[in-house]
Amino acid sequence: MSADRWAAIVAGAAVLAFLYVFFFGRRSAVEAESRITIVVDGGYSPDLIVARRGSPLTLIFDRRDSGPCTDEIVLPDFGIRRALPTGRRTAITIVPQHVGEYEFSCGMNMLHGRIRATE
Repeated sequence: MSADRWAAIVAGAAVLAFLYVFFFGRRSAVEAESRITIVVDGGYSPDLIVARRGSPLTLIFDRRDSGPCTDEIVLPDFGIRRALPTGRRTAITIVPQHVGEYEFSCGMNMLHGRIRATE
């Protein structure tokens, strides 16, 4: 094989490794008492929140990204779809009723996060 083919193989492997880590890598979990701030900047940080079942939880979305994908937040299990203005904080209060995981995403369903409700 020629050097340009080896370079293409190595570059392709590097791109695949990056995509794997970006989409399936370790998630940052945070245990929340009653309120948690989630920074919205090309993704959600933290993207995994651990909360107690039956307790009110206020999610404060701090949007720092101006891209169109992050201009709204969707929590389908709670019937919530809310605009997130750039440079502002938006508070949403939910009460997870069941033990399990609840997804949230951007309006385009490209960025994802989870709320894990425990006893």
